[in-house]
Parts: sequence; C-alpha cells; structure tokens
Amino acid sequence: MNASIKQIITFLYLSLSLVTFVFSQQMGLNPVTKNYELPSLTINQTIQDQEGYIWFASTQGLSRYDAYNILNFKLKDATGKVTSQQAIRTLIELENKLILGGEKGVYVLDKRNYKVFPLNDPRVATVRVNALMVDHSKRLWIGTDNGIFIYNSDLQPLTEAQSSYILNSTMRGKTINTIFQDSQAQIWIGVWGSGLFKLSPDNKTLHAYPRLGQRNSPFKLMEDDHGQLWICTWGDGIYLFNPKEPNNPYTEIEIKNKRRHVGKEDLFYNIIQDQSRHYIWILSFSGISTLQYKNGQLQEIDLSNHFNNTTNIFNDIYQDKNGTLWLAVGGKGVSMFTFDKPIVKNYSFKKIKTLYSIAPNLNMLYRDPNGILWFNLERFGFGSLSTKTNQLNTYSNSNFRDLISHLS
Repeated sequence: MNASIKQIITFLYLSLSLVTFVFSQQMGLNPVTKNYELPSLTINQTIQDQEGYIWFASTQGLSRYDAYNILNFKLKDATGKVTSQQAIRTLIELENKLILGGEKGVYVLDKRNYKVFPLNDPRVATVRVNALMVDHSKRLWIGTDNGIFIYNSDLQPLTEAQSSYILNSTMRGKTINTIFQDSQAQIWIGVWGSGLFKLSPDNKTLHAYPRLGQRNSPFKLMEDDHGQLWICTWGDGIYLFNPKEPNNPYTEIEIKNKRRHVGKEDLFYNIIQDQSRHYIWILSFSGISTLQYKNGQLQEIDLSNHFNNTTNIFNDIYQDKNGTLWLAVGGKGVSMFTFDKPIVKNYSFKKIKTLYSIAPNLNMLYRDPNGILWFNLERFGFGSLSTKTNQLNTYSNSNFRDLISHLS
C-alpha cells in the first residue's frame, strides 16, 4: 500500500461535522471500556506480562485484558475448588507463571495451561502477602506479615541453610511492606515499624538505616532515571534517599495535602517515573501528585484537571512497555493515562443543515502536502477545506454554488 492510499480515510455517516483534524498531542485519561466485565471494580495492582497482556489483581480474583476482551480467573485450592477468599493484593511474573499474593496465601497461574493452584508451601498457605519481587538471579521473594520467604525459579523453597546464606533471621515474624532491588543489585527491605534495611549482593548481613519518622514504616521504594532513590512512607511523608549519607540519608519532599488544603501530605503508598516525560507520579491519601526535574531541581506540576472526573482515590499506578499509565481508580476499575492523545478541532456544515435540512455526511477524506483537506460530501459532491483559513470550496454541484464560502 503506497503513501497516497494510506492517507485516504473513509468515514460513513459522520453526521454534523466535516472532519476531526489533529494539530498536536496532549495527555489524557480514559476509562478502560471493559471495566464492567471485571469481577470487582477495586483493583489492587496491574502488571503487563512478556506477551503484552495486561493483568489486574482485584478483590474478587484475577483478570487478563488484551485490549479487546477481559478474561477472569478465580483462585482455587489444591483440589480445584474455588476458594472463599478471592482477594489478590499483589502479583508478579516469573518466567511462564504469574505469582499471586493473596489476602490469604500464595497462588500460581501457569500461563501454559491457565490453571490456578496454591503454591506448594504450607508456610505461606494462609499468610497475608504484601510484596513480591523477582531478583536479578530469578529468585522469588515473598514479603508477608510473617517475614520473607525465598524460592528458586522453579518455585522450590530455599532450604534453611540456603536462606540463611542470603538472609539472616532478622526478618522472621516481621511485617514486610516492600522488597526492592536497585540498579546496583542491592536489595532494600521496608519493614512495618522497624524501618529500612539493605542487603548487599553476596552479603547475608542486613544493614539497618536510621529511623524514618515516628512510625518508621517505609512502604515503597523507587529509583528514578537520575539514579535517585525515593521512599514512600505510611504516615511520615515522602523522601529522597541517599545511602551514602549514613547519619542523615533522608531528605523530605513536602507535598501539600490536597484534601485538607492545609499542611503537608504524610501518607504515600506508590511511586513511578514515566518514560515519556520523565515525570514522577506519586499516589497518596489525598490523591495523585506529579513532580519533574527542572534545572536540576524538583518541582510539582499541577495536572489535577485530568482527574476531575475521577473519585480522586487511586489504589495503584503502573506503566506498561509503551509508556501508558494504568491507574486503578477506587471503586471505578481502571483508567489509562496516555501522553499522545490528539487535540482535535471540529469543522461542521451548520448552514447545510439549517438551509436544506440535510445532515452532512462525509464518505471520503484526503489531506494533501499543503494541508488542504479534500472530501466528498454525500449529496453535495467534491470539495476542499483550508484548515488555516476555514475557506470551504465545492466543485461538483452547481446548484449549491451559494455554499462556496463562509461556511464553518
């Protein structure tokens, strides 16, 4: 197909308008059209797998989205019976499997046959799962309300001797908020009420960092494209983290509380950086905040107008391989935030409708190298429009020469 043919677009029964013409691109938020097919509109986490499918972990099971359809899955016990507790709090891909961290136990979805079954380890059969991480060695780390459990890529649990070589017993019985591996392969562990710990490569010793706020509960870590580490806390604010400053490694970033409109926000639970504009997106109790680097300094950007039609309660934010952001909106399913939404301008034939009581229907459109739009208007024939001057010309029907100009 040559370039000229590709520029021809056919519109059938496009009433009341001549054309929607793209001038530039902007950001935009749109709900997923298949939200009504989800088993629950409360989505806890979103991921994209190697095949490109989008997966949603909800309070009522697991869903797969392929841009056209939703396919739902239920958690099942070892006998294949659907369990009474379907809430999935977190999920991650490990080779040809999805690991599902539930409100009660750990489950596996085998993508080769789409069977769901519990992880074969009685230690995690009923535990609440808070965090999942696959490290650079393809080991699975499961953070729970009862410490950390580590598995190889075949989901075989590491023995006590193997685990103790990687991680000493400090984490036993602890409530693990997050497990994160940075670009230097160092593993960071946030523990409820006990603070932040570092596990260096090939070093089983955990290094504790200074107390972080009153609650001392690091909840989420992220590394941006400047190599800067960020820490979200549950109740003590959000911080830039510099591990090389052992005495004072935390620098607080104050973000205004958007609900009270006074004071700072202190409860943060998720953070990412987009690959399109390199903004930092932060989820908190008072909504969503956006920061950017400008001249080496961080500054907040007001993008609140994009979220006016939401509940302003967000459970999760995730960026897929194409740079689209997936926002889990509280009680409303999932919306997609894109950075290439076209700005459109409508050109209509209002006078045709007024003078002749005929709805103007367009059935051919072509844009030439000079930006002139050529069209075929049903019952009126061939014409052109200059998008710069709004000058309209028709050529094929002399009975309508009075419409040659000044139509908009």
